[in-house]
Amino acid sequence: MPVEDGSYLAAFYRAWISLRGLLSGGNLHAILSEAERGEDAIKKAYEDVLIASANSAVNDVLTRQYAIVKAGHDRVRDMRDNHHLSGELVKHEDGTGAEDVEVEGIREHMDVIASCGKKVGVVDHLEAGTIKLTRNDSPDNLHHYLPTSWVSKVDSRVHLNKNSRETELGWKANASECGCGTC
Repeated sequence: MPVEDGSYLAAFYRAWISLRGLLSGGNLHAILSEAERGEDAIKKAYEDVLIASANSAVNDVLTRQYAIVKAGHDRVRDMRDNHHLSGELVKHEDGTGAEDVEVEGIREHMDVIASCGKKVGVVDHLEAGTIKLTRNDSPDNLHHYLPTSWVSKVDSRVHLNKNSRETELGWKANASECGCGTC
């Protein structure tokens, strides 16, 4: 999170959000909820000042600034709400804890991207709690299976919480070897 100019209270609040992010396991919904709480406090402070400065010379300037603050608040709120509805829920890097990713969003022919950004395969289909990769996109022309617990998020692609090396070392030759507990 970039550090910006501001008060000591603002710097403390940015540090709090960073700490909250670590404690929540990188749960984006929790981080956005906390950011919205901070935006609520800023918005309330402006509302109080607008009431106190009614009919003063600075009221027009404060009203314009308040509109910007409110737009920022609404943007953070919308990001939180859209994230919650999208099913893009984040897991810990080791694949444990946090909420389950909406694997229903995984479709055939979606690219599978390692945490380092490298494409490691293409989804063939879901099978017994795993992602079966197509063999055409495999370096050894074989199908490989990944546990769905390795998925960190799903958008137009499937994003993993493992880098490409970890993925290739850990993928399995069949679904039952993945240890997903459904086989």
